[in-house]
Amino acid sequence: MRNRSPAHQLNIDDSNRNVNTARQKKHAALLAQLEFEQLESERIAARAAVARTKMLLLRLEADEEDSGDLIDCDNASHLSKTDKLEKRTVTLGDIEPVPESSPTTAPPPPPTACSEINSASPRNTDSNMSESTLADAIVLAIKTASKETSKIVNEPSKTLADLPSFCGNVSEWIAFRSVYNDTSGLFSNVQNVARIRKALSGEARETCEALIYTETDPLQIMRVLERRFGDLTP
Repeated sequence: MRNRSPAHQLNIDDSNRNVNTARQKKHAALLAQLEFEQLESERIAARAAVARTKMLLLRLEADEEDSGDLIDCDNASHLSKTDKLEKRTVTLGDIEPVPESSPTTAPPPPPTACSEINSASPRNTDSNMSESTLADAIVLAIKTASKETSKIVNEPSKTLADLPSFCGNVSEWIAFRSVYNDTSGLFSNVQNVARIRKALSGEARETCEALIYTETDPLQIMRVLERRFGDLTP
């Protein structure tokens, strides 16, 4: 076996010492990490336990509040029923019993002179009522007839309300304008504008399309039509 030099042996010892030191450091680090992880896990478990306990407390408080509300509702309902019963009892107690009527009834009052006259002559009463009813019916019929007559006189017929249709043809223009001039005085401005709008079509309607929906004076619409299709005034 070859002898080692002192220097070589020293190097080997230093190397072994370094390895042992590294192992000791790693072992210490692992121990420290293990302790830290244990503490951390204990801390997490403690937090979870605290959270769970708080949740149980909150749930218990909520159940107690619900139970209290139910008790209050039951008490209120019971008190309400009790109050109603007491009020009904008081009301019934205030009502005095109705005395029993005696079997003998009081004699009817003697008939007066007026009642004797009326009972003696029922035919005269019926006759007076019939004459009054007939007179009222005649007056009502006269008033109704007067209203209907005034309505017929004041309201122009539908035949007069409708103007001849006018689409731009010269022959139609003559009839349209003549009928309008003859009947415009029987209607209001609004009605005359509506009559013109209903009668116009085609080229005639295009001539005054805007006016028939915005103008309230029918004379302005007729002037526009006259400028377009001719004025027949002699």
